[in-house]
Amino acid sequence: TSHSKRAAERFCELLLDSGDDAGKHLRSKLDVSRATVYRWRQQIDSVDTLGTLADYFGVPITEFLREKEQ
Repeated sequence: TSHSKRAAERFCELLLDSGDDAGKHLRSKLDVSRATVYRWRQQIDSVDTLGTLADYFGVPITEFLREKEQ
């Protein structure tokens, strides 16, 4: 899978782990729209976005780029 798809998968996992599956808390905290969160669930191309989300979840940016362990 491409990095942008993998990053989106990891984003979904982190939302789920944080108990904010719908992204409501994330949307209000980052002041982004539902459409933006939906788009991030599909793919994340922007390094700026990855940096913002890494800060939000308190994880290193590489967390979004690593390959999934089998």
